[in-house]
Formats: sequence, C-alpha cells, structure tokens
Amino acid sequence: MTVAASRELAQRRFGRRTKFNSVPTVVHGIRFDSKREAARYLELVTFLQVRTQTRWPIVVNGALVCHYVSDFDYVLPSGEVVVEDVKSEPTKTPIYRLKKKLLLACYGIQITEIQ
Repeated sequence: MTVAASRELAQRRFGRRTKFNSVPTVVHGIRFDSKREAARYLELVTFLQVRTQTRWPIVVNGALVCHYVSDFDYVLPSGEVVVEDVKSEPTKTPIYRLKKKLLLACYGIQITEIQ
C-alpha cells in the first residue's frame, strides 16, 4: 500500500487528515497518531511494561500550568523512569519544547525523543 493510499484510508476511517500527515494506526486496540508511534509501542511492549498517553500535570508554585501527555513511559529495572515521545522535526513545536523543559524542571525527567 502506498503512503498516499494509507493516508486516504486513514482519512476515511478517522474522518480527517492529521496535522502532520501522519497515518493513525491501531495496535492491540490502542489508537496511535502515527505508524512510527505504533511500531515503537510494539518494540517496547516486547521488553517492558509500557504505559501509553500518560498525563503528567505540570504544577508551578502550586498552580496547575498544563499537562504533558507522553507517548510512552516505563520504569527500567534500575528504577529510572523513562518518558519517550515519537517526534519528527515538524512536530517539535515551541509548545512541545516548553513542556519538555517543564517536565524536566518539575519531575527531573528528560524526554527521550524517538525519530
């Protein structure tokens, strides 16, 4: 199936084009925003207990500023929490960059970006 055909199928199935022309994909009953994100989920679920679309509240001085929603997060055997986000250059928006810095400041967690 060609990329154009995949996008057309996704548009018919999910009702509209996505902002960055990604193809929404469903794996294990979970809807992912892109094929790359779904592929990464399959890699992670093979090795670790992975959570998807976790909402991380960003609280500054007792006030809720926003939420960061991670693509994936899991805990390594060492106890370290890993947060991953599947990103391409167009999806690294200024808002994403700000939330990335806020997550580091609030939780001490550095987002791992998967290309």
